[in-house]
Amino acid sequence: MTTPAPRSILIIKTSSIGDVILTTPVAEALRQAYPQAQITWLVEEAVEDIVAGNPYVDQIVVWNRRRMRMLRHNRQWKELSEEYRRLQSPLRARRYDYCLDLQGFDRTLLAHMLIRARKRVFLPVPDRWHGYTHHIWRRKPLVHAVDYHLDVVRSAGLNIGSEVPPLRVAFSEQDAEHARSLLAPLRTRRFIVAINPLSTWASKEWDGNRYVELARRVVTELDGGVVLIGDPRNAEKCNTLAAQIGDGCLGLAGETSLKQLAALLTQCGCLITSDSGPMHLSVAVDTPVIALFGPTDPANYGPRGLSHTVIYQNLECSPCMNKHLPNPSCMSGITVDDVFSRVRSLVGNPLIALDSL
Repeated sequence: MTTPAPRSILIIKTSSIGDVILTTPVAEALRQAYPQAQITWLVEEAVEDIVAGNPYVDQIVVWNRRRMRMLRHNRQWKELSEEYRRLQSPLRARRYDYCLDLQGFDRTLLAHMLIRARKRVFLPVPDRWHGYTHHIWRRKPLVHAVDYHLDVVRSAGLNIGSEVPPLRVAFSEQDAEHARSLLAPLRTRRFIVAINPLSTWASKEWDGNRYVELARRVVTELDGGVVLIGDPRNAEKCNTLAAQIGDGCLGLAGETSLKQLAALLTQCGCLITSDSGPMHLSVAVDTPVIALFGPTDPANYGPRGLSHTVIYQNLECSPCMNKHLPNPSCMSGITVDDVFSRVRSLVGNPLIALDSL
């Protein structure tokens, strides 16, 4: 007996920037396999920009989880009840044939209480079995996150084939124009290099003084411009680094939305970064990445494609997945020369002049 094609599919991937971007191939694979299906995506407000405008997603349900947590903490029960209803209304408006929970954290349990679905598929979390029809164990050896997400969909019985769609993030011409205006002070430079110097994991960060030395060499030896990016929480630190770098550098942390940042990255010759959300954003808009890996494994989370470069020492202790270890040897062993040589090979040639970007 042939299983009928699903009419409605809910994707749950609520955060964070990189994880949501790494899930975008799922939407495209589902659309190619089931062109008539209604595809809905549940995502947190902070990263809604990643999914907004995706041509393979019909509906976005935005979960203001931070506000709900704040209201609960402040015992603002009336306002909290209103937020529950605001979340519940679109989720209960239809019965989903498949609910694909690709988040795998307890934070999505609330969403499942509000959803009506024939099949509920989730990533295995200890003591989290009730209410699900399928659980998918991660295969060994561990594979790239994109492949894993697609594996989950296939294991649920959805016939999406073997093709791996690209990462995808949409932005508008207005976003691109805003990015061009921000980068205007660097237009006299031969090219622009973006640097994302900070991370939510202390162990992923490369030494700030090395970023300063690297940026100065890009400016003085290659006649390049440098733009430091990051979220608003990193603005002060990025501005301090930009001041130390001096002429030829802009500090733009916190100055863009995610879509504007995507547009800005398309106007750069490359992005230098550790394992981070902006790294995946750069891949999604086809800007070459020089990725510095240490406590995480590029085989699982690294940028894919011939235009990207990974610097990874692969020490005996790597990957340790330790978030809090400051200045680990796997990162401190990466030298300025290691990174600069990659920059020079990527953008230190006339084919990547600014007027071609």
